[in-house]
Amino acid sequence: MTDDFDFEQDDADAWSKSKKDKQTKEKEEDNRPVVFTSKINAINQLNPKLTDKVLHEAIILEYRGKFIFKNQNKLVDITDKIEDFSRIIKPPVKDQAITYEYEFRNMEELTSLWDKASQLSIDQLFDMSHEIWDRYIAAAPHIIDLFASATVFSYFQDIFGVVFYLFVIGDNNSGKSAVLDVANETFYRTYKPVSISDAVLYRAYGDIEEGQNTLLLEEANLLSDRMVEMCKAGYKPGSQVLRVEDFNNSKKPVRFFTFGMKLFNAENAFNGETAKGINERCYYVNAVRKVPKRYIAKDLSPVHKKRFAKYLKMLSDFRRLMLLWRIQHYTDDFKPLKLSVEGRDRELTESILMLFYDSKYRDRIVNTLDICLQNKNRVKRESKEALLFDIIQKYRQTPIPVDPESKKQIPEGFFIVTINDIIETFKDESNSEWKFYKPKKVDEEAVPSKTTLISSQFGEITVVKISDILKDRFGGIRVRIGHDRIRCYAFPEEILDGLVSTYSRPDKLRILGIEEPEPE
Repeated sequence: MTDDFDFEQDDADAWSKSKKDKQTKEKEEDNRPVVFTSKINAINQLNPKLTDKVLHEAIILEYRGKFIFKNQNKLVDITDKIEDFSRIIKPPVKDQAITYEYEFRNMEELTSLWDKASQLSIDQLFDMSHEIWDRYIAAAPHIIDLFASATVFSYFQDIFGVVFYLFVIGDNNSGKSAVLDVANETFYRTYKPVSISDAVLYRAYGDIEEGQNTLLLEEANLLSDRMVEMCKAGYKPGSQVLRVEDFNNSKKPVRFFTFGMKLFNAENAFNGETAKGINERCYYVNAVRKVPKRYIAKDLSPVHKKRFAKYLKMLSDFRRLMLLWRIQHYTDDFKPLKLSVEGRDRELTESILMLFYDSKYRDRIVNTLDICLQNKNRVKRESKEALLFDIIQKYRQTPIPVDPESKKQIPEGFFIVTINDIIETFKDESNSEWKFYKPKKVDEEAVPSKTTLISSQFGEITVVKISDILKDRFGGIRVRIGHDRIRCYAFPEEILDGLVSTYSRPDKLRILGIEEPEPE
């Protein structure tokens, strides 16, 4: 009897110890921070069968936040959270996420759409996207093709090293807002704030993983300089904003990502002087007042919810199918391409062409991007920098004689152009006039300032600004030559040779083939 009692006591002690150990472990796990994210490519310790990183996308299923992913059987699967040693990652609950979330009524609807997505090709998705854009936006065919292909590309933006931006310019009542409305219903995880501060903007991309959303910004030319800088850097992965945050009454540095596609609209483009970097990352589209086949605002209006239910369903099904197709094809092999263009033109085109390389619409998209590149680069070719470059190159062909003493101060590989020749030639070729000083007295005549030029093409431009361009853009060095100490600029031939492609008409965009890997 005693032996039995001792056995039961030992068993109870073991059970009690096991319970305490379990409680201690749960308490330790509870101390791990809980973070929320809309998507993450990670290993989940809760699913030991998946040993590699798996893309998890947040959705709303039966009004609850869930992660969905492709399991080892290539079927859709769900989980409430992702765990690792340092944190617990959960999907946002309904109405908590800042992005436009993807909702499914139940598991049956999710499975049905997953099966449907698995049967779609990228050509069919392009057709669906094109049909939507053509219905709601009245624009030239190549513009509709641009929007349709960019929509599909937005779901794979985090796979590629570089993304492009879209900028819609138009007056009031031109339809530029409708473009962002359609994008909000079709692009990947859109975030469309009405008014936004610097802090909210960089927090929108989060600190968990890059490429969390597609940012849609109205009246983008009103953005602060800090916001423009963030957008300028956000075209490629790795760019971060570092801020100090409060954590349990202590300060801790936190990095926020900036990478992701962005769509802007405004009445004017970004300032050409302060935002050249972001301007060169954008495809610009001019919104023209035309009547579309349907108005997106009317179809989205709650008043017409029942009447236009079929159009709402088409929009909802498309964006959900795109999300599921993304999960199914996230690990596809996209090969780098050989293109006929280089530099930023290549960065603007290669990623989307890699996605559509095997598509029957590849040549059509190449032609669309070529038109957009030519339009974008025409603005650069008509800039004051391009005019100054042509002037310098012209004088390079007929160099001025330099006396031996002055020649000593000119570095090897440089040539000389007088400042007066540059200014006067710029004045003539831009049809500029000197700005006149307003006379201080009534009987005095106005006199030219000789410091500021005015033209219909460039507006006001000062001699100081021209000098800055000559120094900063073309590497010019100020020198004085001859007994009269004539003011000149010495320009490096190597730098100017490297800028020829920048200010000349680019080659027609063509795919030359697949870039083969270099031998090890």
